[in-house]
Amino acid sequence: MDCCSPGDSSFDRQFDARHAADHLRAYREKGPVGTTRALIDALAAGAYMAVAREEAERQGHADRVHYLAGDFVDLADAVDPADLVALDRVICCYEDMAALVG
Repeated sequence: MDCCSPGDSSFDRQFDARHAADHLRAYREKGPVGTTRALIDALAAGAYMAVAREEAERQGHADRVHYLAGDFVDLADAVDPADLVALDRVICCYEDMAALVG
């Protein structure tokens, strides 16, 4: 039996009731984090991207639209200049608002 098998004392100490309660409390306060949050965000982004593509095609604009998914600050160098940028989220809570609006 290895150290990560149920029934092994180190496994039981690592994933005991206190550990589970701590994680539940953190989840209730902050919601999902880490890889769970990344997975949820990726799935949500994919769904919205699919719907956006469908709508652009319906309106006859599919050939004029380019999609990028991710943090705009991280992607800014890959975004071509535009006459108009619409933000549909609250930007004041973004961790680096100056970089976002810059």
